[in-house]
Amino acid sequence: IVVAAAAGGVGGLVTQLALARGATVIGIASPSNADYLRSLGAIPVSYGESLEQRIRDAAPLTRHSLIDCFGGYASLAHRLGVPGERVGTLVPTPAIALRRARFTGGRDGKIADIATVAGLIDRGTVNLTIAGTYPFDVEQVRAAYTELMGGHVRGKIVITFPELVTVPSGERSENGKLATASCLRPTTSACAGSQAYHGLVPVRTTRRSRGRGLPGLAERAPCD
Repeated sequence: IVVAAAAGGVGGLVTQLALARGATVIGIASPSNADYLRSLGAIPVSYGESLEQRIRDAAPLTRHSLIDCFGGYASLAHRLGVPGERVGTLVPTPAIALRRARFTGGRDGKIADIATVAGLIDRGTVNLTIAGTYPFDVEQVRAAYTELMGGHVRGKIVITFPELVTVPSGERSENGKLATASCLRPTTSACAGSQAYHGLVPVRTTRRSRGRGLPGLAERAPCD
């Protein structure tokens, strides 16, 4: 299986999940990430001119599948002889329709998948690489996106939140108003989590959301 952007926040997990299932993985990444991909067990190839030939040299027999975590590699998959139905991409482009590739990602995910990956991480089969952390502040979030959009980020960028605690229904919140539903009130310790978008991943969930089987989702309700 060929993985484009194999050292990134999504690609790194794709690479490890494929390896855990016994696949041989050819990882497309920058030369600076070659040793990292080798440490995972993948075969690194650098992007750029003559990429197709480097992939053929790395896997001279068959390339069964290609997963594009960057965008723009559907045509490469076609030249390598990978059938369109065996090509998945996280970035929709006109070439996807032309090559009959599949636009995939979170839209095909299930809550159970999070538990599966968490179990693999807990057992040490998969490693979640953290590229850096930023506090939940407007300027710091802007800086996090600037780093992310600059490319060549190895792993996930994490946004840390103040811990969120629930106010039981019927109790008064700090502003003295009666809470008509459970709501969240920030404290100053630790951090809480929500969904991951574009490589930015908060790191904890509230106890209440975990109890409802929603990993990574903080329960939200108005306090006013």
